[in-house]
Amino acid sequence: MRAETVVAGHKIVTIVSGDWYYAFDGLLKLGTAIRRDPRAREQDEKRGRPFGREYEMLLEQGAEQVREEVLLGRRTGVFRVTDRRGKRQVWVTLDSQRIPLRAEIFDRRTATRRYTDYVNWQSGLPIPDAFFEPDPTVELERIELDEYFLRSANERSVGPVPVLYIDLLHVRGEG
Repeated sequence: MRAETVVAGHKIVTIVSGDWYYAFDGLLKLGTAIRRDPRAREQDEKRGRPFGREYEMLLEQGAEQVREEVLLGRRTGVFRVTDRRGKRQVWVTLDSQRIPLRAEIFDRRTATRRYTDYVNWQSGLPIPDAFFEPDPTVELERIELDEYFLRSANERSVGPVPVLYIDLLHVRGEG
């Protein structure tokens, strides 16, 4: 899996390849390589796709469809779950792929709202294996998963960019 996300003007590149989860700043060429939990790697085959799974995750939390609307020229279903943590919504295509076009999270504790818009979603492209390896010019600090968790508990963040797809790093609730 490879994802590129722009945050505050910096391209955060996430690559998940085999035993390693790479997260680095594409502009500064600095990042972290974290060894993945073998149980998370086992789940790779079971996932329909490695990211853009907000719909599936919200359904597991009890989300219900609240309406249909057109977003970015596509007919979508809007699914929502509200609980003590806040409100989470996802706009997904109503075809069999259920591709998320937008996700919105309202955090009740901080009264903040975050949005993710998926643009130019494409699939079935021929991509060489090298695309799923970090550029050799990126300076990576390699750490084991236990060290990542220990440092995460004691430091504000580990490495120059955040881990954006934690479920690809470890199995939630088990490590």
